[in-house]
Amino acid sequence: MDAVIRLSEIRVNARIGVGEEERSEYQELLVDAGLKTDIRNAVIYDDIGEALDYMKVEETIRAVSGAREYCLVENLAYEICRALLTDFVILSVEIRITKFPAGLKGKAAGVSVEVGPLETAHL
Repeated sequence: MDAVIRLSEIRVNARIGVGEEERSEYQELLVDAGLKTDIRNAVIYDDIGEALDYMKVEETIRAVSGAREYCLVENLAYEICRALLTDFVILSVEIRITKFPAGLKGKAAGVSVEVGPLETAHL
């Protein structure tokens, strides 16, 4: 039995941007994640040990975001997908990252990039 576990608006700080100046300071981003997983054993046994640990998922997303500098939001989204597919027993993952560039201030609330769904075979 499959289900999608969603984490919404995870606030992370990342050094991200095309130019070095933009990457010189951390920027707050919002990350949304959808992880497709088999919940059969969690449902049958009503056991957290059989469920996806979304607290560890959040920690992984935060760790990848702060691990290094990224030029493109697309690359950060892919790296988060790769880490989640590697570290957790999931069938697929979708990531949306919203960035709030200074150049769009007053013109748009933000810009989002969505990657996925990706499966292990896509890595």
